[in-house]
Amino acid sequence: MKIALLSDCHGNIAALEVAMNIVRKIRVDKVYFLGDMVGYYPNPNECLDIAKSHECIMGNHEYACLHREYASLFNPAAKNAIEWTLNELTADNIEYIKNLPDKLRNEEFGFLMIHGALTRPFEYIRDKHTAWANFKLFKEYIMFGGHTHIPAIWTQGESGEYDIDMVRVQDDFTFFIDSKKRYIINVGSVGQPRDGNPDGCFVIFETGDKSVSFIRFEYPVEITSERAYKAGMDRFLCERIFMGM
Repeated sequence: MKIALLSDCHGNIAALEVAMNIVRKIRVDKVYFLGDMVGYYPNPNECLDIAKSHECIMGNHEYACLHREYASLFNPAAKNAIEWTLNELTADNIEYIKNLPDKLRNEEFGFLMIHGALTRPFEYIRDKHTAWANFKLFKEYIMFGGHTHIPAIWTQGESGEYDIDMVRVQDDFTFFIDSKKRYIINVGSVGQPRDGNPDGCFVIFETGDKSVSFIRFEYPVEITSERAYKAGMDRFLCERIFMGM
């Protein structure tokens, strides 16, 4: 079975449409969205409408739309984007995000999906200590997540719980699951990559040969930037997607 895992679309429908076209061409059997369909860019309803046909997790930007006190902790550009998003979301989509779960499990193939972390819901897993703390909190052999916007692979080796390594991924890359290890896999960001590569990113997990492929794709960044600019969004948001930051 081929399973697509996508995260952090952030209202960037131009990127999401390209990603979903690739998913269809690959003939994926199942699609999961790992949160943050909204925020930053000006097509949240269109992104959520695509998510509704699949399974989706609540990200911190969906949570911020429901909890203003949490949104107040965001940087000014992100906070303003949440306010803009709240004015745009349909009543149906507000109800939809209210009912999103904070995690999903695929019992058939034994993997867990979250947005940020298990230690704290929206903590970033970006160092060995945080990865180790999260490995302690799940039994599955793989946990997929997003949130950092940086594709990465964390491994826990067979020599013990402190045997933690990390590999960052920038380009198209495929690796095979080692049954003697456990994994935390960050699937990157569809709509706002932050690894220095402006190309969108998502993951295909092939359950047959246990391969995990990071898919990088170009999309019309200028369209998203222009739409965000016309919507009155922060200039930094309009420019950062050209640089992958």
